[in-house]
Amino acid sequence: MSKESPILKVTFQMDFNDFYNFNMHVSKEMIDKSKKKVTIFGAVEIVLAVVFLVLNFTSQANSSLNLVLAVALLCMGLFSVLFYPAFFERQLSKAVKKTFDQNEYFHNDVTLEFLEDKIFETSCVGTGSVAYKDLQKVYRLGDCLILRMSKEGGYVLPLKAIGEEKIDQIEELVHRKMDEAELEEAEELDREADELTAREEEEPGDPLSERNGEQ
Repeated sequence: MSKESPILKVTFQMDFNDFYNFNMHVSKEMIDKSKKKVTIFGAVEIVLAVVFLVLNFTSQANSSLNLVLAVALLCMGLFSVLFYPAFFERQLSKAVKKTFDQNEYFHNDVTLEFLEDKIFETSCVGTGSVAYKDLQKVYRLGDCLILRMSKEGGYVLPLKAIGEEKIDQIEELVHRKMDEAELEEAEELDREADELTAREEEEPGDPLSERNGEQ
């Protein structure tokens, strides 16, 4: 357990829908970028397939090779266009559900203690902590408060399990602590810059350079 009294403390269990929505949310940017590329590539393949088909049927010398190539391009193009809506999202959903079902962490209580400089976690898999300065951002997602630690991970605090009032308190506290940590980091950088400047001013000049200057 933590050694100091927490400012706030919550205990909750992860809900699958919240877990799923969070995973889809963090994957959205990557998915959208890849989806756009694959869809464009598929559209180009379909256009080329149509061109080959038209040329093959309008040409006097029909080529079975061109026909096979056109059909192959058409199939690949349709697969590329339909891959994300028809296959990828379904597979991602299955993968998320499998992860949730097989991970003991999501089926037991998680306790978060909000201390002065960090968040202390206790769960069935052990204990851990994250400093406020290491959080990337805090925001609402549906009925959850997200404490984002990285591009892929973070704490998902469910409103229905914690309550609106406590969620509001946590959100305000974490925002304030993140601002304080950012200010402290900026002040530390300023101090280091001042110390470096002071050391450079105190260092004696190069005697050889000074003699050359006198000459």
